[in-house]
Formats: sequence, structure tokens, C-alpha cells
Amino acid sequence: MIAPLNIEPETLNLKPGPDALPPIASEYAPMNKITNVFADEIRLMTATLRMSTLGGLSMAECGSAELQQTLFEHFRQRLADDQIYLFPFEIDNRQLNLVKSLAELTDQARFKNVELTGKYRAIVIFVHGIEKLNDNERKRFFQLLNFFRDRFTMIAYPIVIWAKPPHVRQMAQSAPDFWSWKSELFIFPTDSVEMATGFGPRTRPPLERYIHALLADSEYIVWNDLYLPLKAIRSAEAVQSTTTRDDFS
Repeated sequence: MIAPLNIEPETLNLKPGPDALPPIASEYAPMNKITNVFADEIRLMTATLRMSTLGGLSMAECGSAELQQTLFEHFRQRLADDQIYLFPFEIDNRQLNLVKSLAELTDQARFKNVELTGKYRAIVIFVHGIEKLNDNERKRFFQLLNFFRDRFTMIAYPIVIWAKPPHVRQMAQSAPDFWSWKSELFIFPTDSVEMATGFGPRTRPPLERYIHALLADSEYIVWNDLYLPLKAIRSAEAVQSTTTRDDFS
């Protein structure tokens, strides 16, 4: 959960919730270029995720952390238009069994509460962070992927594993049985775009980056879309009850 900061969203003319994010094309100068270069891959990936709301396993190859971050934000907004919530999940070197980590994640309240808001008909999990593992951890990670591959069928949510090209090749070699289970491999080659070091979310001022991270946080969305409406109903009922008692007094 993002640490709280005492500031109203209206300060930046943003309203709470995923719809608060400004249109990508107007805010990111390079975003139009990126979406044009990767138009076919983005279209295919979006269509695949729309049709795979009950599960599925895909890979995405992307060699740049900045490009990946920008694509995440693009897909977050694009899928939200179809009432699909993008749930990012970063691999933890303390738990290298990915299927176990995802099973635990989908059982957590912060995940299930997204469904309870009623705003989304499906949730897609974007897995990232393979590049942060050291060589031994990554080797063990791929071994566990291969060994527990059949258990991914028990996770009823589409999963996309993002990785850099060398790690994608290592996955294919070290976890061949798991690799054969994937439905798609989406490729976003970084040599297709002139990679400026400052594009994407990092170009925003710190305060604005904080606000956007907060509005995209699943726990904030649950608080805004589920808790606040319920609290408003309870408050309205209390006011109505008080008014009714006053009428009879």
C-alpha cells in the first residue's frame, strides 16, 4: 500500500479511481510513438486478455524497464475501458515458487476486494521483476516454474510474465515444459524505439508520480469504490433515522 500523504486529489484536478489518470496521449510525448510502433502487438495482447478472463498464461519480452513501465500504464488504462483490472505482481526472492505466490495473492483480501467493488468483470495479473533475481535465484525460479507448471491451471486469472530477452531465452531453455504451456509470446523490442532515459512515468514531478501511484493502488481503489460508498449509505441511513425520530417527537 502506498504511504499516505495529506493532499486532496482535487489539488491536481484529479478524481479518485482509475479513471482519474489523464489520457496517455496528451501527457506522454513518446506514448503515441510507442503505441504506433507496437500497434499490432498491443492490439493482439489486448484482444488475448479480453478473451482470457478465466485464465491463461502468456509471456511478454521487453528489454527496457522504462518501456515496460510505460506499457503497464497503457494497458492499465486500456483494459480498464473493458472493465478489466491490471494487477501488477513483483517477484520476491524470498518466495521463488511463483504459482504458490500467485495462489496466495488471489486469496488475499486486497485482491478479492477489487472484485467486490463491482467495477471490474475480470482481473489480469502482470508478473515482473525476474531481472532483480541473482543467477542462483533465477535458476531456482525457473526450476520451480517447470516443476509446478500444472498448478497454474488452478489460477483462474490471466497471467502475463514480463521478462528481458536473455531471461526469456533462459526460461525457454530451463523450463521447457512450462514454456510449452504458454498461449502467446508478445515481443516489444527496445531497438524499435529511440529509448530516451527520461520517458514515461519518471518524467512526472514527484508529487504527481505519487498521486498516480496512489490512484492505481488496488487498496486505494477498494477504499474509494467500496468503503466510501458504504460509509455514505450508512451516514445517509443515520441521518434519515434521526430525521424520522425527530418527526415523531
